[in-house]
Amino acid sequence: MYIGNNHFVIIGWNERVKNLLSCSGEFLSLTKMVLIDSTLEETHLLPDHLYFIKGDPQDPETLVKANIQQAEKVLITADPDQTEEHADINSILSLIACK
Repeated sequence: MYIGNNHFVIIGWNERVKNLLSCSGEFLSLTKMVLIDSTLEETHLLPDHLYFIKGDPQDPETLVKANIQQAEKVLITADPDQTEEHADINSILSLIACK
């Protein structure tokens, strides 16, 4: 469980998130971040400053583990392995769960 506050929660891991983290380098390394993803298997590829929670971002228990109520910002990414319609539906459900 993440116990910090004013952190940045990223929901979903994909190539765009990976590029965002590498492009923003020093700025994001100073930011407290939590990644929620249910598919990621190799966590050793993640940056050291990223706290990882494996779970369903639509599950309230997973969001509690990420201390979502104390988060400053949330970034919800679409799953590139799904159709556009299903990815949009899951992004909307994640947004509703976060609220």
